[in-house]
Amino acid sequence: MQFNPEDVGEYEQKALPEGEYDFEVIDAENVVFDDAGNLHDQIRLKCKVFGDDESIITSCWVGYPKLWKLKQFCEAVGLGGEFEKGEISPDECVGKAGRALLGIWKERNTFRKFLLGSQKPKKPKGDKTAATKFYNDTEEAQKADDIPF
Repeated sequence: MQFNPEDVGEYEQKALPEGEYDFEVIDAENVVFDDAGNLHDQIRLKCKVFGDDESIITSCWVGYPKLWKLKQFCEAVGLGGEFEKGEISPDECVGKAGRALLGIWKERNTFRKFLLGSQKPKKPKGDKTAATKFYNDTEEAQKADDIPF
């Protein structure tokens, strides 16, 4: 990779205004949090948060010592049964979506609360919907196939 080192600009951390937003978990992993020698198991959730004009990617840690946040997350995304069993894996979290109340802490967004409700997340699905329709509608897809081979 070639680049011009003079092109380096100031890093600008984007933060959405405080409020309710739709989110989707795009990655998750088990981590151990060291709190002054006390080790706590947690899951780090890497989430895409959808604002009106832009989206951001931010992380949230759920688990000990704040099990209430893990419970909120599980109930908000339909994993309440897994929470009640007392075991959840990061893989079960990836792809889950819901709604959350975001705040700002040290000029960055933070998840204050995961919200319950029957309201479906309003994340943009235009591209996925078109692709799903194309691949599921094989008859129409075959008619539109103009690839010369």
